[in-house]
Amino acid sequence: QKRSSQLNLLFTGMQVSGLETVDLSGEQPRKLDAAMLAELETYVRETLEQYGVPGAAVAVVQDGEVVFARGFGVRNPQGDPVTADTQMMIGSTSKTMSTMMMATVVDDGLMEWSTPVVEILPQFAVADPELTPKVEVQHLVCNCTGVSRGDLELLFNAEELTPEMVVESLETLEIYTGFGDAFNYNNQMVATGGYVAAVAAAGSTGDLRSAYVNTVQARVFDPIGMPNTTPSLESVLAGDDYAVPYGQNLNMEYAPLPVEYEDTMVAPVVSAGGIWSTATDMARYLITELNKGVGPDGNRVVSEENLQKTWEPQVQITSDSSYGMGWFVADYKGQRLLHHGGATLGFTSDLAFLPEAGIGISILSNARASSSFNQSVRYRVLEMVFDQPYQYHRQAEISQEVGRTEL
Repeated sequence: QKRSSQLNLLFTGMQVSGLETVDLSGEQPRKLDAAMLAELETYVRETLEQYGVPGAAVAVVQDGEVVFARGFGVRNPQGDPVTADTQMMIGSTSKTMSTMMMATVVDDGLMEWSTPVVEILPQFAVADPELTPKVEVQHLVCNCTGVSRGDLELLFNAEELTPEMVVESLETLEIYTGFGDAFNYNNQMVATGGYVAAVAAAGSTGDLRSAYVNTVQARVFDPIGMPNTTPSLESVLAGDDYAVPYGQNLNMEYAPLPVEYEDTMVAPVVSAGGIWSTATDMARYLITELNKGVGPDGNRVVSEENLQKTWEPQVQITSDSSYGMGWFVADYKGQRLLHHGGATLGFTSDLAFLPEAGIGISILSNARASSSFNQSVRYRVLEMVFDQPYQYHRQAEISQEVGRTEL
């Protein structure tokens, strides 16, 4: 585990000799027309059934417009249909919203990306006392500090944890690699990034969760116009269109879970994975990203400079992908691709966009470990608009078949 990042770089650096590749850099995608969107709708419906996923909501934006927003399947055991406005937890896709919020705080001069964390949150510390004062705000969200992953703590002890305890726990997590040497995914570290920015904005270190919830609402959700996006389970349950999460038993069959389970596990790291949203709201969020900080209604939410700072590679993951600040930075056949997924006990999300091509896709599902489905939909959209052979679907099938064999 300590060397998995380096091994990943080694293995992904090997290329098949003589393999023909396609370079789409500089190519403009085709406009999604009615026939293509009908084909996409059929594909999503059939693939949802193929993978046994209970429900999903898909949104596609192109050139600043929402061209597709549909619900598929069911959102609960009663059989109520998923709509484009059905609320689902987005898991780690929340990280992208937290870093956008952080960028707005930098815009307002309340902190800098290079501000030492201890200047804002004096109780912050990592296992190496010499490293602690060197950790800057930007390092919290780059997964590049070498701090090991600590998700088992969240899985087994989440009920007892608070955001304040999460920040304190960073001092107990082992440091696997040198600072900036390798990619090490850590939810507690990224969550602290959201809390630190909220403290900088609010000017107080009291009640980190409330500070974050209020700050991300005021700086991201409200300005963009995302009325059904919230970290509050109470708000979700008060509505009448939310999805029930589905986990998997040992036979890999889906079964409903109590909604409260989801909130309990992510509540301590809400800024890293505890937001609920809808396909409609995610479409508006994608438009804001693609518009480089300008919301769908034309109002600037965040500066182009600081938003694009979150897109910049900070640490390499594979031979052709990196992690920015809350974003995976890769490419689709030469087109720059920014994306992030989310996985909880009973929800899976996928968010992706091509900045130069002006297209973005959001897929939300109320099923655990449905990445094969989610990403199949993502890549089907990209294959359609760039007139590429439909290849990814079969690759996902093979991957899932291998996984079941190993299990």
